Amino acid sequence: MRQAYGVTLTQEPIHLRLHKLIHALHARTGERVVVLVDKYDKPILDHLERPNVALALREGLRNCTRC
Repeated sequence: MRQAYGVTLTQEPIHLRLHKLIHALHARTGERVVVLVDKYDKPILDHLERPNVALALREGLRNCTRC
């Protein structure tokens, strides 16, 4: 989606990139943005052996509901 609308994102935590993408798409189109998420827990499951990373990912994704 970001490439189709010419949105550039920096290397930040995924929840910040998602937040910026939503706002950038809204600014570009003037329309509300809907995000459908499938397998949102994949990054968390991939880092279960590193609990601090898994918790940070979980918290970041949890906070995205307020983006």
